[in-house]
Amino acid sequence: MLRHLFLFGLLLAASTASAQIIYQPVQYQYDGFYYGGDDPAMFAKAHRDSCAQAIVSLHRSVSNVPLPVYSDCLPWANAALYGMTPNDASNQAYRSVPRYFRKADLLFSAVWVDGALIVPARAPAVQRIEIKPFHRRSASTQPAVRPLLIIPRDMLLRPPPVQMVRVDQR
Repeated sequence: MLRHLFLFGLLLAASTASAQIIYQPVQYQYDGFYYGGDDPAMFAKAHRDSCAQAIVSLHRSVSNVPLPVYSDCLPWANAALYGMTPNDASNQAYRSVPRYFRKADLLFSAVWVDGALIVPARAPAVQRIEIKPFHRRSASTQPAVRPLLIIPRDMLLRPPPVQMVRVDQR
């Protein structure tokens, strides 16, 4: 009987366990191009260019064309033509990741996918502490706060108890 209770307690504890949390890695290598930024318009352009390059490579048997590298420093152009390498795209991607964060703050930007919390690599560190400016109020507009003494009414109506004092005589 004790073993069944232990097994039931173990199953109950396992069913109330929290979901799995997955922290995504930093991504800079995509299907057909390298990009270290996060501009959605640049992703659309890179996908269009990679599709056009795939069509050219299929029809003309061009296989030695390097993958394009895009950068936010040189927008709308293939930066590989100017000497940028995939390592440079990797460095740009890692530069945009927050360096100081608390995991509890990153969980606010997590997304539920199939029973697991997915935290993106570039999740903004959401601060839960709100800092407000302190405004000192002048004494003329606000009354001073003084301590308030409350005496029960029935204590005032009753006479104080008489205490007997014993005096030792020698």
